[in-house]
Amino acid sequence: MGQPDFRVGGGIFATLASAKQGYGNLQLSLEQQAAFVEELPGVFLPIPGGWGRMGMTHIRLAAAPEDVLTGALRTAWKLRVIPASAWRCGGEPVSSTPPSRQRPASGAWKPLMQSMVVLLPEPFGPMRPMMAPASTVKLKPSTAVRP
Repeated sequence: MGQPDFRVGGGIFATLASAKQGYGNLQLSLEQQAAFVEELPGVFLPIPGGWGRMGMTHIRLAAAPEDVLTGALRTAWKLRVIPASAWRCGGEPVSSTPPSRQRPASGAWKPLMQSMVVLLPEPFGPMRPMMAPASTVKLKPSTAVRP
């Protein structure tokens, strides 16, 4: 608590909670953690205990080159941005709603086919009845008469 952390979408993807010991902490998937530790065991190591079994990984700040640190942070950031269900389905983001703006597949600015806008008239004229008071016909006189 009180240590600097890095968040995206309300979730933490990296912290400096172990900075006094010379470590930064990254939240990775177990597969990513294993790959990082295997490739650079002098830079990355799983955090001991349960945190490490969930993908939390130490990075030795003094031993990590800037490009390695940047790549590791970007990897942890992407893990938090893309939902976990997408990672289980191959790493592609899941979109339940279509984007508000779509570009053509050809990469051009104009689509190959463009839909036309068709304006249809209102059925049976205007939807509100219009009554003109001057044209109203009175069937009975407005005054009473004695028989």
